[in-house]
Amino acid sequence: MPKHPPDPIHIRIDTQEQRSGIPDLLAAMPQVQIEVTPLHMGDYDVGGDPHRVFERKTGSDFLASLAQGRLFAPLSALLASDFAPTLLLEGDPLSASHSQMRPESIRGALTYITAILRVPILPSSGPADSAHLIFAAAKQCQIGYATPGPVVGRRGASLSEQQMQIVLSLPGIGPVTARALCARFRSLHELLNADAATLARVPGISPARAAALEELLHAPLPTLDSP
Repeated sequence: MPKHPPDPIHIRIDTQEQRSGIPDLLAAMPQVQIEVTPLHMGDYDVGGDPHRVFERKTGSDFLASLAQGRLFAPLSALLASDFAPTLLLEGDPLSASHSQMRPESIRGALTYITAILRVPILPSSGPADSAHLIFAAAKQCQIGYATPGPVVGRRGASLSEQQMQIVLSLPGIGPVTARALCARFRSLHELLNADAATLARVPGISPARAAALEELLHAPLPTLDSP
């Protein structure tokens, strides 16, 4: 049988990132299709559900943003939107020799981002490493991360695996939102009986998607004619 070409991986990049060299590194990778455009939020949009957006900072950028009081605002804005932010941090701000900022302040900022804002920090050694990390994230968000394991209907599938497959089968629900649904509802029965207002309170589900899910879950099942 003929082999199908691999699915393309789309990455949207803010125009201000062109000087970093990362867009050129990504464009040279197989499967990757980049779009360099002004982004309203973040530096790299790698897709997913909800969209995963990377805010990239070098160690020096991190220290300068912290000193000028503009470190947390972009991350807070991303959290208030429909995006799921990640801080891509190139280099270690604690090891910057030219910094006059106290290490306690730097550690305080790092822990505030992760523990209070709950924004993950992805460390990188430089542009080449960042490009590979962004590619890996985009591939996982858009294609998925293949792991061996049982599926629904296969002997040996655990109850939780079968439940997760049912949640993932709902239209517009990806792995991130599926986990949020599982955290919000105690059982499939509770999920299937939820109304649009309750569904819309789950991270990653917009009011329009919640209304569509309510219509799907509450509509009568079709009556099939006997052969």
